[in-house]
Amino acid sequence: MKKLWCIVYRTGGTDNFKWRRSLNFAGRGAAILRASEMREAGYHAMVFDYYLSMSAGLPDTFSV
Repeated sequence: MKKLWCIVYRTGGTDNFKWRRSLNFAGRGAAILRASEMREAGYHAMVFDYYLSMSAGLPDTFSV
């Protein structure tokens, strides 16, 4: 099975934050680029394995 990637990122303030994940990316390079753009916008973002993030129960929140 081909590995898919997503971005796991944090929304909200210090006391009311939630972890979210993006829809999947086929390439890790594209996910890394988008995560760096999100970091520049002020989000705490990291690239993560898509299927592992699904098993953790993180909801899809946006598509890129």
